[in-house]
Amino acid sequence: MRYIRIAGFVVLALVAVGAFFAVKPASSLQTRQDQIAAVLDNGAANEVKADTAPKQQVVTGWSTRDLIAVQTSVNTDAVAGLTRIAYILIIGVFAICWHGATLAMVNRRTEGSENTDGFESSDPAVLPT
Repeated sequence: MRYIRIAGFVVLALVAVGAFFAVKPASSLQTRQDQIAAVLDNGAANEVKADTAPKQQVVTGWSTRDLIAVQTSVNTDAVAGLTRIAYILIIGVFAICWHGATLAMVNRRTEGSENTDGFESSDPAVLPT
C-alpha cells in the first residue's frame, strides 16, 4: 500500500510539473514591446501624412485600435497565467484527496495487525518481566 501512495504522489507531481510548463503565456514581454513600438511608429508615420483634423482623428483611431489589439494579447496571457495557477490548485486538491483516501486504507490495513496488549513481540512464548 505504501508503494501505491508514493506512486500516486509521484504521478500527481509529474502532472503538476506538466501543467506548469504546458500552460504558459503565448508571448514574451519583448514581443509585446516590439508590437507597441511598431504601432506607435506606424501611428507617427500616418500622423505626418494627416494634414487636417478629420484625418488626424482617423489616424488616432487606427493607433487606438492597434494598441487595443496589443492589450488584448496581454490580457490573454494574463488569463493563461491564472489558468496555470488554477490547474496547479486543482492538482493540489487531488493530492489532498489522494492522501486522505490512502491514509484511510493504510489505517484500516494496520488496525487488524496492531498489537493491542502493549508488548513488542507477537510471539505468545515471550512474556513480560
